Amino acid sequence: MRLIRKKVTYFIWAIIYALGHWTLSQNIFWGVANQNVMVATFWNAGFIVFFVLLEKAEIAIARKIKAKYADREPGLLMRLLDSYISGVSFKSALYLFYFVILVFAAIHAASPDVFSDEFGDYLQSVQYGILLLVAADTFFKQLSLDISGEE
Repeated sequence: MRLIRKKVTYFIWAIIYALGHWTLSQNIFWGVANQNVMVATFWNAGFIVFFVLLEKAEIAIARKIKAKYADREPGLLMRLLDSYISGVSFKSALYLFYFVILVFAAIHAASPDVFSDEFGDYLQSVQYGILLLVAADTFFKQLSLDISGEE
């Protein structure tokens, strides 16, 4: 039962983070990019790379902090850090977000009249983000392995 509750909690947090990314991408498309698909695509690509690198940095920093204070009784800040790091990753939320985007993009491709033209343009600006997410994630994992000398 505890494992099921943990999975449900992680999934709920992934949904919340994914909704946050949806809000960010919507603000980029309608606000920053002014509905320009190419500009929004570049902004979204930048955020994908940023979030993948941020997660890697967070994990490295958290490991150093935990190692430094390993011999001490964990205080509130250490418990919060541990909870944050051991919780759902933002990258998981990005995968969830782009999974949903692919579904909507497929629906839009099959029947363009289902969504407004503006929403179709938004989908076009984010639909290839999953490819960039997989590529960035894989590249940075491989780069880390190359640097550490592991296979």
